[in-house]
Parts: sequence; structure tokens; C-alpha cells
Amino acid sequence: MSPTLFDDLVREMAESLGASAGLVAVFTDETQASVRTAATLLDGKRLAPFEYVIAGTPCEQVVGSEFRHVVSGMAAEFQA
Repeated sequence: MSPTLFDDLVREMAESLGASAGLVAVFTDETQASVRTAATLLDGKRLAPFEYVIAGTPCEQVVGSEFRHVVSGMAAEFQA
């Protein structure tokens, strides 16, 4: 597996959707309460890996689904 596979995937995904951000993440444990990013892109820049709790985030809504594309209003929808 290429060391840049996930970074390349996120960049291609963001570019094809015209998105300013995107990420690929994996659960940190079997509780599936938090994730660790494998690749994150924000405004064309790669971010260092980080972990976060998914409750109250857009990711909470896509666990077990396919994906979600938010065109606008994300800050208002997820104020926390």
C-alpha cells in the first residue's frame, strides 16, 4: 500500500466534490465512539492526524451509511 494512499484519496474526493475539506478516519476501538484520522485535508493543506469523539459531529450521521455532502450551513447545523 502506498504511504500516501489516503492523502491522495482525500485530495481526489475533495477536488471532485469541490469541497474545501475532507477526511478518512477509523474507529479508535470497538465502542465506535471516537475516530482517528488517517488523512485530513483543509483548504488544500494536509493536517496532522488527530482523534475526536464523533457524537455531535457530521461523522455521527454517516456511521453505517455511505457518505454525506454538506453544501452549506455546516457551522449552523453543528454549532458545538
